[in-house]
Amino acid sequence: MAAALKVLERTRPLWHDGTATRMLGCTLCHNEPDCGGLNIAAPAFSCHDFCTCNDKAACNFVCPSRTSSYVRYLKEIGGSFDLDPVPRGATVPVVKLPNALPMIYGRASRTERLRASWACVPLARLFSRRTGEAKFRTREELAQAFLIDPDAHLIISGVDVDLSLERYWRLGRSGNLLEVLASLKPDLVTTPNFSLFVNAPREDNLHNMKRIAICWHELNAAGIPTALHVNARTDRDWKRWARFISDRPEITAIAFEFATGPKYPERGTWHVDHLCRLREDVGRDLQLVIRGARYAGVLRRCYHQVTLIDTSLYVKTMRRQKLVSEGHIQRWERTFTLTDEPLDQVMQRNLDAGIQV
Repeated sequence: MAAALKVLERTRPLWHDGTATRMLGCTLCHNEPDCGGLNIAAPAFSCHDFCTCNDKAACNFVCPSRTSSYVRYLKEIGGSFDLDPVPRGATVPVVKLPNALPMIYGRASRTERLRASWACVPLARLFSRRTGEAKFRTREELAQAFLIDPDAHLIISGVDVDLSLERYWRLGRSGNLLEVLASLKPDLVTTPNFSLFVNAPREDNLHNMKRIAICWHELNAAGIPTALHVNARTDRDWKRWARFISDRPEITAIAFEFATGPKYPERGTWHVDHLCRLREDVGRDLQLVIRGARYAGVLRRCYHQVTLIDTSLYVKTMRRQKLVSEGHIQRWERTFTLTDEPLDQVMQRNLDAGIQV
């Protein structure tokens, strides 16, 4: 708890706030049309003040102070941060999703297949970290690896740690992964959620937004039902996503995660307001897939379908905990198992108890 408070205290002054003073350096910045400027409480002339690395060669931020890598980063996204050049696509229908479904990270401590009609698995675990090649070519191979029903409805989540996302960008896209994903016929794939750090130059944010859009196009072009992950740091970021989605009626599902930066209530409510505003600006129904259950109820007032990818069932089971339901109240209790005892019954019981959102 103390560590979380320290992070909050350190990052809060860097949160964009439209009522705060705009940084003076934004006025002369050539990226202002895409960025929209940054309004923060922290004292800074421009976002380039966040470039403080002593060893620039070891820095991975997209930053104009490192000319050679900056040019390379721009080339890989088509030469600009503008989202408009990302190609349009055909409409790939997305089935109606459930209110909640479990994330299954693997088969650890289990020997039997989970009886679940819906399941979610991480995109980053479907390809080799060394070569980028797909690990599983059939539903049966995937189901055996995660011990799920091969006939279950399948969602593949692109939300992951940054290292895994970079491996997808550098390796997963260049191998046979997209072709294999299409053959697996998932009900939905959510795009990678490349991070928008608050202590990074805005070029890094804009680069990651463009990469999200490119990944959406590539998955969609492969005929895969895809949800666009709408990571955003500023008011302009949200407006850009609204325009991008509005111009592309083939986008019928979006995704967002409240488990990291937006887990703090002050920031989470800001994102919820913008998600609701985005739905109004787009002017059509969208399915919303989220990580983090706190705001599911509020978001259902804006979206006709909100689906929670629940990670607690898997994580709590691995920690030998069981879900106890008493009316509308649920709590986790410690359960005792032998050291080498499989957790199949515990996980199945937790799933059957139901995820309330």
